[in-house]
Amino acid sequence: GGPEPTDVAVDMVGLQTFSGGWRNNVKKYIVLFTDNLPGGGDDCFDANDVAAMAALTASLVAADIKVMVIGTGAVIVTQWGNPWQDLCNATGGTWEEAANGDYSQAT
Repeated sequence: GGPEPTDVAVDMVGLQTFSGGWRNNVKKYIVLFTDNLPGGGDDCFDANDVAAMAALTASLVAADIKVMVIGTGAVIVTQWGNPWQDLCNATGGTWEEAANGDYSQAT
């Protein structure tokens, strides 16, 4: 279907205590596999999600957490650009479509 709350999951894993916290003095990475846009809690991607992604991105950058997004969702372009690519680029992470399902070549 439509956008999914994967942005909420990134927030929970990266910035909240869902993951049990990060160890000190280690590199921090989040790897996300998705086939769609981030949708918050309402399963749609709109201006509210753009603002939420900007805030999430700023928090991840401040926490020095890099995000890598793999899947067909990584290349979906909206009227506001590509939210996953923007997030990855800002955090120093990477993104890869891997449309054929072969994730062995993802960067």
